[in-house]
Amino acid sequence: MADYDGDFTMKVHSGQVGRIIGRGGNKIREMQQTSGAKITVSQDQDDDGKKTVDITGHSDQIERARELIDECIRSANSYEDYGRGGGSGGYRGSSRGGSSG
Repeated sequence: MADYDGDFTMKVHSGQVGRIIGRGGNKIREMQQTSGAKITVSQDQDDDGKKTVDITGHSDQIERARELIDECIRSANSYEDYGRGGGSGGYRGSSRGGSSG
């Protein structure tokens, strides 16, 4: 079934490639199985820090793969919007309610 309609190429910021590939390649394999398209990510990045993602398959498979990749990138961006800071801070105040002799 190597009968393909075509391919689509998109550019993705290199910092987002890890989310697309996933740990041990699990995410990209899952997206390939779900969409039916073949997805490959270049190892080289351009001057803008972006890598090429090639999607090959029938038009409906390509469209589904694009949706899955876009969704993956959007979820990565929304995570980054929350920032990585947070926590409760360093100061906890005086110890109240503790056993103070």
